[in-house]
Amino acid sequence: MIANVQMSSDIAHSLTYGQDRCKGGEVFMGNYLDLTKAPREQAKDWEAMSNGYSVKCINIVLSFSSGDTRILREKMAMADRVGVEKGIVKAFLDELVARGNDNLYECPFVVAHHGNTDNEHFHVTILTTTATDGRRFNDRFIKKNACRAAAKVSEMYGLECAKKALEREKAHQVHVSKVKGERRRSRPYEDNPEKVASRMERAKAVERAKMRKAELKYRVEAIARRSSAGDFKVNLIRDGLSPIIMGGKGMGVCAFLDGKERSYSFLDLGIDMELVPMAKPDSPHPNSHNDVIRQRSKRNTAKPAAHAGKRNSLHKTVTGDAGGGSPSDRVSQRGDVNPDGSLNHGSDEEWRRRGGYSY
Repeated sequence: MIANVQMSSDIAHSLTYGQDRCKGGEVFMGNYLDLTKAPREQAKDWEAMSNGYSVKCINIVLSFSSGDTRILREKMAMADRVGVEKGIVKAFLDELVARGNDNLYECPFVVAHHGNTDNEHFHVTILTTTATDGRRFNDRFIKKNACRAAAKVSEMYGLECAKKALEREKAHQVHVSKVKGERRRSRPYEDNPEKVASRMERAKAVERAKMRKAELKYRVEAIARRSSAGDFKVNLIRDGLSPIIMGGKGMGVCAFLDGKERSYSFLDLGIDMELVPMAKPDSPHPNSHNDVIRQRSKRNTAKPAAHAGKRNSLHKTVTGDAGGGSPSDRVSQRGDVNPDGSLNHGSDEEWRRRGGYSY
């Protein structure tokens, strides 16, 4: 079996040609199609559903070889033959869906059988607009997909097909299985249901934590907007939130969320501190947000001073200087000043290396 794909902008011609009685045309399978109407009346219904795309429908011709036609016509009873052919066409449509043309069954289509030639063949006409929501039919790579789908279905049913198409389809299947195997080896947890469940549970827990913090932030900021400095904490308590002081992080709230008591600082919640009313703007709370920033800055500035004291004591130990004399005199004693008054970097580095001192 081979598949030939053509694009068409004439819905009426496609439906009329497929169901032409002179060619032995009869409807074999349909979707969103009123079989009681004539082809031209069906075309009017499809035109009403169409979104006016330049390609309004896609025509696919499925043709059997002479040998397969002879087997179907001579060695099979009519009931068996119709059942086999319907299975072949259905398998072909399923293969198109599996290869990316996934909204095929949401579109109106009709499959017509022609028996006027030496070879059995079917005409598949697909409207390029979905009947449910008017979206475009996903016809990406439809020609390649139809060719390879026909080859795969032919192999499934023992039919003749294009050799080149079958070779490409087999190579594609080998590549897909190889890629899937590499992904499975790189992610072995996929083979362990317990690890997959644990990973999903952790992801859900993280998402729930984000939602809790977002909800709490919204509640606190809403209370802050409608509160003054005097009744802010009272309004927090009325809303079921307990104001607390969380050490270096400043003010925070304690709330009962998801069956557990949880505490968050305003900094962790990302609350806009300009909305939070303070007791006295000129005399902020010792654990307020601004005071936390000042305390951090003090700690950061205290470290260089301590480091400088250690460096000075080490300098005195190495040079033997007890602290007397000006800085320029001590530099001269190390021999770091050139005759013109500039700093001798070479001697300075040498002095550091010999004294084992670096900074």
